[in-house]
Amino acid sequence: MGEDVSVSRDDLLSALVQCRERAKVGRENKERAARLQGELKFYENKSKALKECINYIVKEYKSIEQYLIDKKEYSMEMLKIAIEKAGMVVPDADASGIKLEVTDRSARVLNEKGQDINLREGSAFRTVMGVLMRYTLLKAQPDAIQMILLDEAFSTLSEATAATMRDYLDAFRDGMLIVGIEQRNHLYEGLERDIYEVVKQEDGVSTVGRVK
Repeated sequence: MGEDVSVSRDDLLSALVQCRERAKVGRENKERAARLQGELKFYENKSKALKECINYIVKEYKSIEQYLIDKKEYSMEMLKIAIEKAGMVVPDADASGIKLEVTDRSARVLNEKGQDINLREGSAFRTVMGVLMRYTLLKAQPDAIQMILLDEAFSTLSEATAATMRDYLDAFRDGMLIVGIEQRNHLYEGLERDIYEVVKQEDGVSTVGRVK
C-alpha cells in the first residue's frame, strides 16, 4: 500500500512538472500567436495598400498612354493642316493631294503621286511649310521653349507670298518669340517688333546695337 502511494505521488509530481511546462509553453505560444496575428494584420494592410498603389499607377499609366495617343493624333492632324496652309500661302505650288507619311524613324511630305515634295517643289513652298510645321510642333509641346529662329528664311519668297507670310508671323508671335535674321527688312515691315543691327568689323568682331 505504501509503495503504491509513493508511486502515485511520484506520478503526480511528474505530471505536475509536465503540466507546468506545458502551461508555460502554452502561454508562450499564445503570446507568439498574438504577435504573429499582429504581424499578419500589419502585412495584410501593407499588401492592401500596395495593391491600391499598383491599381492607381496602372490607371495613371493607361491615362497617360491614352493622352499620348490622343496628342499624337492631334499633332498629326495639325501637321496636315499646316501642310495644307502652306499650299494656300504659296498658290503656285502643286499641293493637291499632299500628305504626310510617317515611319518609325522618318517623316516625308509627299504629293498625290507619292513623290517627295523636297524634290518636286521650290524653296518658297518648302520654307513656308517648314515654318508652319515648326510652329505646329512647338505649340503641341507647351513645355518646350516657344521660340522660332528664322535665319534669312524668306529670301526666296515673292512679294505676294511674303505679305501672306507676314500675316502668319503676326499671329504666331502671340505667345511665341520669333527671331528673324534678314539682310532685307521688308518681310517684317508693319509688324510690332524690336530691331537689332549686327555689324561685322574688319577685326572679325561683330557689334550688336538696338535700332528700335
